Amino acid sequence: MSDGAITEFAEEIGILHVHVTNPEDIKPEKEDKCLTVVNTGTELLQAVEQPAHVLLPEDPDREWAIITALDNAVVICHTVAQANDAANSTNTLAQATGSVIPINQPYPLKGQNKLWVTTGTFPSRVSVIVGRKGY
Repeated sequence: MSDGAITEFAEEIGILHVHVTNPEDIKPEKEDKCLTVVNTGTELLQAVEQPAHVLLPEDPDREWAIITALDNAVVICHTVAQANDAANSTNTLAQATGSVIPINQPYPLKGQNKLWVTTGTFPSRVSVIVGRKGY
């Protein structure tokens, strides 16, 4: 199609051609994201027979979480099988098969998947704070 044909077609269907000289002034404003922060409390790990516990269920609205081991180092895992691995049940957690969270060091993470927690020393407490998409 030639330029003349394009112009004729545009006029025929009512298209108005414009030339923007100030694009920085018409950018959409930054959209603020609403976020709900939930302190889910403290998980007490105390059953040696069942060392793996669900720490965070699957949650499509979860933006982030902060996990803090309060008494003893803990191991965060993606599956119950990983959490129940014998390497995660030693007092030192030297060969742990997940992410070792030291005592009193907040561990931030992003994602919506289910996470399991375990430790080699019982009883142990884990603090969890979750940020979820707001509505």
